[in-house]
This record gives sequence, C-alpha cells and structure tokens, in this order.
Amino acid sequence: MYGLRLLFNAAFIALSWATPLSKRSTQVSLISQSYSGSTLSGTIKVQNLAYTKAVTVTWAVGSTWSSGNTITASYVSGPDSTGYEVWGFSGTAQGATQFYIAYTVNGATYYDPGNNVNYQITASSDTFTAVTGLDAWLDAEASFAQALLLNNIGSSNNTIVGPGVIIASPSTSSPNYFYQWTRDGSIVMEHLVNEYIANGAYLQYIKDWVNVQSILQHTSNPSGGFTTGGLGEPKFNTDNTAYTGSWGRPQRDGPALRAITLIKFANKYMTIDSSYVTNTLWPIIKPDLDYVAAYWNQGGFDLWEETSGTQFFTTMVQYRSMIEGAAFADSMGNSAAKSTYTATQANMVTTINSFWSSSKNYLIALINGGRSGIDCGTLLGSLRGGSYILPPSDSKVLATLHGLISSFQSLYSINQSANKVGWAIGRYPEDVYDGVGTSQANPWFICTTTSAHIIYKALAAFADSGAITIDSTSLALFKRFNTTASAGTYSLTGAAGKNLFTGLFNYADTFLGVVKQYAKTTGNLSEQFSKDSGQQVGARDLTWSYEAILEAIKARNAVKSRLSTTTTTTTTTTTTTTTTRASTSTTSPPATTSACAPTVTVTVTVTA
Repeated sequence: MYGLRLLFNAAFIALSWATPLSKRSTQVSLISQSYSGSTLSGTIKVQNLAYTKAVTVTWAVGSTWSSGNTITASYVSGPDSTGYEVWGFSGTAQGATQFYIAYTVNGATYYDPGNNVNYQITASSDTFTAVTGLDAWLDAEASFAQALLLNNIGSSNNTIVGPGVIIASPSTSSPNYFYQWTRDGSIVMEHLVNEYIANGAYLQYIKDWVNVQSILQHTSNPSGGFTTGGLGEPKFNTDNTAYTGSWGRPQRDGPALRAITLIKFANKYMTIDSSYVTNTLWPIIKPDLDYVAAYWNQGGFDLWEETSGTQFFTTMVQYRSMIEGAAFADSMGNSAAKSTYTATQANMVTTINSFWSSSKNYLIALINGGRSGIDCGTLLGSLRGGSYILPPSDSKVLATLHGLISSFQSLYSINQSANKVGWAIGRYPEDVYDGVGTSQANPWFICTTTSAHIIYKALAAFADSGAITIDSTSLALFKRFNTTASAGTYSLTGAAGKNLFTGLFNYADTFLGVVKQYAKTTGNLSEQFSKDSGQQVGARDLTWSYEAILEAIKARNAVKSRLSTTTTTTTTTTTTTTTTRASTSTTSPPATTSACAPTVTVTVTVTA
C-alpha cells in the first residue's frame, strides 16, 4: 500500500531552451534562475578577468527589445579556486518572455547563451513537498525553544552569566557570540514581557534585565558616555563592562528597541507598582527616547553590523519608539518630552516613505546603498516597527517579501532540491558571511521564520478587516500560490476570499516547514544552515533564532483560531470526492492509480 504524498503548489515561472545550444561562453554562464510574478532573478557564473566588470541581464516581451529592459547584476561571492565569481540579479521584468546575459570586462563583451540564442521563459509550476506533522512539531518546538532561550539568560537558576544578562549564543569560538547585544537582548526580552502580560510569568527575569540595562547605560564605551552618544553602543561583555574591540558602531536601533520593551512592561506594571515604574523604569526609558530624538537622522550601522547610513530597520523601530514614547511620557506627566517625541516621529515619515523603490517594487534596506537593497532586515523592520506605518499587511511589505523570496529561491542549492518543502531565506543576496568567515553566505533561521511571521501578521490584519485586498504592488506574492489571483478586494465571507486566506496561510507554513526540516532532531536552532546540505552552521543555539520561532508560532496560532479545518479520510480506488457546502471551500487531491490510494476531503471555514 502506498502512502499519500501531499504536495503544495506555488506559482512561479521556469526557463527552458528555445533551441539546443551548441556552445556556451566560458567567460559567463547562467547558474540558476526564477521568474515569479513579474520578478526575474537568478545567479550567474562570471570568470574573474579583471576587478572592474559589468554584468547585465536584458529581457524582451515577445520579440520586442525595449531600451531600459535591463537588470544590473551585482557581485555575490568568489572568486573560487577555478577563478570564477558568482553574481546575482533580481528585478521587475513585466511580461518578459526571453532574456540574455552580457558580461563586459577589459573592453570586451561576452554573451550567454550566445550563438544568437536567448533564454526562453515558459510557464511552469513549483511543487513543494508538504511537511507532515507540522502542528505537532511546532507544539513540541515551542516548549523546547522557550527552555533554550531561558538557558541563554542569567538567573538564579542559570549562573553561566549574571542575572539579567542575555547572551546572543553560548558559542565562544568560531564564532564567539558570548556577548550581550542591546538589540538582541531587547528583542528577546520583549518576548518575555509578552509572556508576562499574558500569564504573569518571568517577572524576575524582566527585573534582572532592567537592572543590567541601567548599568550598561552608564558604562562608558567607545561610542561615548551616558549623555555623549554611548547609548548607541551595540555590544557589551557579559560582566557588564565595555567591549573595546573594533566593531560597527554606533548602532542606533538598540535604544529604541529597549525603550519599546520597557514601555510595554511599564504600561502593564503601572497598576501593580507605580513607584517602580516612575523611579526605576522611567529613568532608563527617557534617556533612550531622548537619544532617538537626537540621533535618529544621523545614520548608523545596520542590524547586521555591516553597512552605515540611514537604515530601514532602525528608522522603523525608532518611529515606533517615538509614538509609544510620547504616549508614555504623557502618562508620566512630562509634556515637554511628549512634544519632542511627537515632533520627531512626524519628521520621520518622509524618510520612511523614501525607502520604497517603485522601480524595484520593494522596500530597500539602506538609503543610497551599494547593494540591490533587498534584505530580510526590511521585513524585520515591519515586524518590529510596523505597528503604525508599513505593517506586514501593507502591499509594499508583501511585495518586499516576494522580492526577498525571488532573490534566494535560485541562490541556494537546497532551494533547487526536488524534495524541498519551501524556500530557505537568508539575509540579503550579496551576503558573504558564512557563520565563521567570509565565503558565500547561507540561509538564516531568523529570516526564514520571519517570512512566515510576516504572512501570519498580514492574515490577522485581513481577518480583522474582513477582506483581503490585492493590488498591482502585492499581486506577485499572491500568484506564488494562486496562479489565477488578480487585483481586487475579496470578502472573507465569499469563496474567493476564503481560498486566498487559506492559500496564504498554507504558504506561510512552508517557511516553518523549512525550519522543521533543518532544525536538529532535538529542536536546536543555530544562526544559519548550509545552503548546500542544510546542516546547521554558525553560532549554535542562537537566542534570537528561538525568539523568532516562538513569536511566529504565537502569530500562527492566533490566525489559526480564525481558520478551522476539518479533515476526513476514506479509502477508495480511483474515485475523487468533492463536497460543496455554503460558506465552505472544499478541495481533494487528484486521483491516483494505486488500488489503495486514499481520498482526502478537506473542508476549510474562515471566520472573519
């Protein structure tokens, strides 16, 4: 008897040869590609003939080659031992049917495929093998991840570091992440604050962390002192002393994230101990908010600690901190601070809107940056700061998710596997940090999980509004799982809206399926997993990886409560059963030729 193999279909476009190639260029050749929605992306092998070079992809609609229909590729990695580099490309190519690659170096231009032949684009479908037992695994992983997250926080029960110290990872070599970062710690502590608000747990963990933050704020460091810029210092030793080595500093997201976490806790704790809020929390919160107001437009290093400038992630969390900070200052009776923070957040709006690239159809990570601009950090910015502007349900954020997927689906070997369960997602396509040194980077658990989390949050917003709205900006993402999707507003009381809601939920689950596939048997999550084998690499038991999966699971559970699924299984021969009822959508798998083939009828009801 054959077992039932479930498949998840998502729409994308593959390439095929128009005619056989007699010879391909040795200087440049296509490695991998994808065409999803209107985004053409892929990777290219380039012979390193000189430092200065240009690689472009030119595309056509039918036989019409128009000026401007060119995508500029960018360096990804290499050269390898054979003298070849990897370059990547991703861009909008609406209606593209064919393309070619041009490599210009030393005054000469080489073409791929060459021989007056172009790569032809034909419609196909992408098939994901569904992960079985995802619900049960997520339930088990939630308990395991919570325990491992707590293992990385000093407490009376865990004395590897002092109480309230949150280490990024227990890894002390190759790489050494045995430090505390303001950003990472604030994100992890917001998770514990959420737990405290929900069920009263972890109060001592929170108070211990508060004590540590007061110490760190007043610790002079290479970024400055308490009132001279030192709050922007990203990283400290675990004994609460300054880290004085070379680093990407300042990083201006830390004070904003710390203020956000402490304000959330203070708002809950005010009715329990107002004196603690006034005398302990507010003296930590206000300097962080004042720092944001003073430095928000002066640039700084990104959350990956690599590029300096005006960053989307940083600006988004700063914007949220100013809005919530103004409200909290008002509750503290400080009208002057409220006015300052209100004016600051108003001044940020133009900057935030400038991150949108209409030509690329996604939000860029850095203003005037040298890379493609597509970056997992933009999704994290929406997730962490998008409570008031550019939330996960915004069409620009969904388009950015589509762009991020497009940049990675052809970049990693594991994404080319015939048995892949979904797309593995990394930080940005030009990344070279491999977890220890620099070569070619890998997928990250944080980024793969965040891709799912963004969708769950978007679904929650759609459920609240009672409808899903698709426009030309976000359409490509919806076409990934529904080839017939079109722009419009779809009520969740109608069949079309329910199908879109369910399809999007299932699509989000494919990312968590990837996490399940490459998590260790015990559930451990490192920083990265190999682009080739899926084996975990980089810092082990990364605290942020556990926070990311825990919060994504909570977001999924919240949405799942709006979507009830009833599954009945019967045994038949080659008969496929479809049941239709009012207010439900029903699907069945295709008939198989096995005499023991089961037929599964799934009835899905979406409650708006």
